[in-house]
Formats: sequence, structure tokens, C-alpha cells
Amino acid sequence: MADTLRRLELLYDLPLQFAAETRLEIMLEITVERLTKIVPGAANGALLLSSTGLQNLLLKACQSWWRTNCKRNPGPPRYRRA
Repeated sequence: MADTLRRLELLYDLPLQFAAETRLEIMLEITVERLTKIVPGAANGALLLSSTGLQNLLLKACQSWWRTNCKRNPGPPRYRRA
């Protein structure tokens, strides 16, 4: 029960984090970080957004337990939609 309350608190606090941040890149990184804490057993996460007018997905934010420098990638690689 305490773990569920902690996860809900992290989720409900997310909009407050957005209100304090004005840079989209940082908000996306915060989102991935929080979601990996909220989802039970999650150690890694990534946020892919669709590129305008294309069938590609762009990596915008990620978190990995094994990679200390997992930052958004404004350019390639591009991922094809399944």
C-alpha cells in the first residue's frame, strides 16, 4: 500500500514539475525519469516522438540504469514505425 501511495505521489507531482520548467527537453526527461520510478520493475525508459510529416520516430528522452549519459538525440537515429 505504501508503495502504491509513493507511485501516485510521483504521478500527481509531475504537473507541478512541468510548471517549474520552461524547456521542453527537460520536461521530457523529467517525464521519462518519473515514469520509470512509477512503473513497477522499470529500469529503462524512452520517449519517442513522431517527426512531422514522416513515418519516423525521434528519440527525445531516455533513462537507462547502465548508461550514465542517456540524453535526448536531436538528430539520427530515427526509428521506423512498426
